[in-house]
Amino acid sequence: PDGASADEAMAHGAVALFATRAAAADRRFTLTPDNVATVIDLCRRLDGIPLAIQLAAARIPLLGLQGISARLADRLQLLRGSKRDAPTRQQTLLAALDWSHSLLDAAEQKVLRRLGVFAGGFTLELASAVARDETLDEWAVIDVLGALVDRSLVGLAGADDVPRYRLPESVRAYALLKLDEAQEREALQRRHAQALSTAIDKAYEDYWSMRDAPWLAAWAPEVDNIRAALDWSVQQPSPLAVELMGGASLLFLLLGLAAEGRKRCAAIEPQAQVRPADPKAARYWLERGRLHWGISNTQMREHAE
Repeated sequence: PDGASADEAMAHGAVALFATRAAAADRRFTLTPDNVATVIDLCRRLDGIPLAIQLAAARIPLLGLQGISARLADRLQLLRGSKRDAPTRQQTLLAALDWSHSLLDAAEQKVLRRLGVFAGGFTLELASAVARDETLDEWAVIDVLGALVDRSLVGLAGADDVPRYRLPESVRAYALLKLDEAQEREALQRRHAQALSTAIDKAYEDYWSMRDAPWLAAWAPEVDNIRAALDWSVQQPSPLAVELMGGASLLFLLLGLAAEGRKRCAAIEPQAQVRPADPKAARYWLERGRLHWGISNTQMREHAE
């Protein structure tokens, strides 16, 4: 947990493994009150994967703890082993993932790489909307997803009554590499944004007949997916940015993210200005005004008009 002391953190296997391997690589390293929060964060970002933790700890003499933390986004390059006599699948995290990937059949490989577009997890419905195609229907995607869970390439992230799934970050980074190799990233990002737009339309309609707490419980987990879809769609000549932001503004407002919502609305305004008048465009302007609630009555009125 956040705020754990060094002694409390060492009771957890991932932290203990990192500290032990880091000390073996650099005898000056010890877990202290000053660095324990960074180590905990590193272990979380490495999803507790033992090979990843060991490879990261081995970089302590070269990069230091802060250097590893700063470079973790490029994890498949960072976590490269140096023992040439180790089995090929253990020399690097990338090689280990290559080995695991080679054990999958073609359908499993396809679904795994396509799931890489999700940020912060996904539901069965979203997985099916994004991963299916003419050779994979909804039930086939569900079957493949079950197989990927069994192989620990996809993890369960939600309550039993509301199943939610996520790729460990190292696996997600690998899936995106495979998506690029298959030249599918652009198409899958578009499909992801379209699926989120459809989902957020439903969320917007549900809001008016639900209490805030259950509505937030249902839709707050999608905020990272919505951000990813917005980041992609705002770069495109596509109406999706306007549709997504209009539907998601209530979520930003209720999560205390109104300032972020206003910033995203401003970035989308050029697309909204040239969009023909329709209900989705009207929703964008109305909700953009609502994001100024308590900030500027003038802005609220101008956007509403």
